[in-house]
Amino acid sequence: MPGFLFDTNVLIDYLRDDTQYQREAEEALAAASEKGRIFISRVSIYELWAPEKWKISEKSANLVPKWIQKMNSGELPLGIIEMIEGIMGENYIELPTSCQIEVISIGKHWVITDESKRTFFQIQYQNGTLTIGSPDRRREEIEEDIQRIYQLRDKYGALIIDISRKPQDYAEIILTYHYQILGKNAITDALIIGSGLARRAYLVTNEITRWNSIAKDLRQRVPNIPYMKVITPVHLIHW
Repeated sequence: MPGFLFDTNVLIDYLRDDTQYQREAEEALAAASEKGRIFISRVSIYELWAPEKWKISEKSANLVPKWIQKMNSGELPLGIIEMIEGIMGENYIELPTSCQIEVISIGKHWVITDESKRTFFQIQYQNGTLTIGSPDRRREEIEEDIQRIYQLRDKYGALIIDISRKPQDYAEIILTYHYQILGKNAITDALIIGSGLARRAYLVTNEITRWNSIAKDLRQRVPNIPYMKVITPVHLIHW
């Protein structure tokens, strides 16, 4: 019976309601439970405490002159939301229907919230540069996501796997050759993949090109390491 280890990016898609990717992730999990065994690395649960954040910056020369004047005088123009509609959509963050502006530092730092004081994004204007970034997630939001992972485990009989010695050994090999490709998430990604290799499981991920490349290279460099099998959620659904 094949095993399927779900990468953190697919689990995050599952946790984000009402999106095309959420439906794909849910269907992939259901398919995996029918075809074999679902594995979730405990590292993925840890990663929910440090979610991806986004940030964009614009120099004053690229801004509408009236915006520069307003920001220099300590006023934040709400028209600035137009700049970030696209990137907020990519990160599944809905724009507030009723904006409230909390001024942290006049002319420098603002937080945009809704009427319930939920933070949507943070804006900073300093040294001629406007920076718009994602908010820090609240503890209750993270804990709710973690609880939903445990509910997923119970629903599909998934196994949450810890990091034993063998996955650590495989992770060290992956880091030795591919830490630059993996970037800032190199350690957590290597541990997750190490867990999958130890279980001889398929890796279900949205980053199939990168991991297929790593799998091919590892097979040539380290012949005795288990072969990494990579599959996307869509491929799993139609398998």
